[in-house]
Amino acid sequence: MLALVECAPDLRSQLCKQLLLHSVHCGAAGLAALLILPGGAQAQDAYRSLAGNMVVSYSPLLDSAESPLEVLTKGEIYGRIRSNSFRWDWEEPVPGALVDHEIAGLGGSIVFKSADYRGLGFTVGAYGTSTPWQNFELNDYRALKAGKDLVSRGSRDGEYAVIGEAFLQWQGDRGQLRAGRQIYESAFTASNDTKMIPNTFDGVSAQFNATADTHLYAAWFDGQKLRDHRHAHDVLTFRDANGDPWRNQDDAGVHRGLSFQNFVDAGQSPENELWIASLDHGRDGFQARLSTLLVPDVVGQAAIEASRKFAGERWVLTPAVKYFHQQDRGGGAVGGASLLGNAGPDNPLGYRDPDSLDGGMLAARVDIRHIGSGLDFRFGYTDVFDEGDLVAPWRGFPTGGYTRAMGQYNWRSNTRSWMVQLKGDLSRFLPWDGLGILARFADMDLDESKGAGMTDRTAFNVDLTQRFTASTMGRFRSVFVNDDGPTGYNEYRIELNYLF
Repeated sequence: MLALVECAPDLRSQLCKQLLLHSVHCGAAGLAALLILPGGAQAQDAYRSLAGNMVVSYSPLLDSAESPLEVLTKGEIYGRIRSNSFRWDWEEPVPGALVDHEIAGLGGSIVFKSADYRGLGFTVGAYGTSTPWQNFELNDYRALKAGKDLVSRGSRDGEYAVIGEAFLQWQGDRGQLRAGRQIYESAFTASNDTKMIPNTFDGVSAQFNATADTHLYAAWFDGQKLRDHRHAHDVLTFRDANGDPWRNQDDAGVHRGLSFQNFVDAGQSPENELWIASLDHGRDGFQARLSTLLVPDVVGQAAIEASRKFAGERWVLTPAVKYFHQQDRGGGAVGGASLLGNAGPDNPLGYRDPDSLDGGMLAARVDIRHIGSGLDFRFGYTDVFDEGDLVAPWRGFPTGGYTRAMGQYNWRSNTRSWMVQLKGDLSRFLPWDGLGILARFADMDLDESKGAGMTDRTAFNVDLTQRFTASTMGRFRSVFVNDDGPTGYNEYRIELNYLF
């Protein structure tokens, strides 16, 4: 259904109409399909690109302002229209608990990036999402899984707009400084902009280019705005003062034991800060990154990752390793070792120390690229130590890039996973322009003694991405999850993006 190609106008028009008719059932995808009619738009500028994961990358504006007024007149406005549709089928549906569902949404963004005046500039981005084809009640919101990012469960609203980015920036020859609400990509955090609104953080970040090969990064954040939230919230605390699970940190990877009430009961403030620093070095095919994270009085983390590229005439081999260390800085006494917050001395659930968040992970992978075909093969393995669960509600998944398949949170204590992946451009093999594939199979061995939901599982994930023009891209995603319990499921997604 995403198979629109640069073919004869009449044929492509018919294909578009078929996609539109099929998409009516999926909601917002129907409207977005109108953007792909013959003669579709091309990229409007050379300052941005849409990656295969639907994240937009911006290059610096080339012209600097010569006066304060030109900060505005030489700035650029970037627009985006996007749609997302989801279908979720449980293997064994349970009324009121495991509910099959569909949801479709239409959204977009307008981002203004000013020109720099003496190195100073700013960015403001307005983002919106809506579900015009559905009327949801509170109980319906509870059933949503991946599609929850089309709505705001905290405000019980299926249509809203937010300021997703708003920051001042100083840019110099050796680095930059940002202050305000911003996207921040690191070993622990990510925008994860695959839905309608990116995951952003409130605070200050800095970059310093020590040499052409070595870069230093640092950030301090006292707020996070997840993709399905109207307003910023604490970077770590689950539930608010009223016990509402959707008005504070409610990421799927949140530590539920680190709740507002548990912090208060432990005599600690439920308002947390996030400190991040990293050092990147790369040269001659070698890449290394040392990263640290601290939530004072709760948890500290460090990750070191290195890779080396070996290029031959027909193959490129790139092995990589990653070590992840987590240190309990007081959070274990507040919420316990389990992300579910249900482990303690009276009910250890298989944890060696149910009151400790000490933990870690070792990961390895090898990437093999065949130069002639352009196909990339990946073999990955992760081993999460039999200690505390890894705390990661900031969308920078600890197992990402190694064994994480679509929607899988495989960084609980004593979990071993392996994954094989194929990625490539199918245009080399088919008379079909712009079609790419990403296929993964992951096998996860979880520790069943750690409580409910900790059952062995496999996930088979296939993504088909179609780039129609330089500014228009669509993607069909699917994952088939089987486990040893009742929570296996199939999920299907359709994403369409248009830049203007």
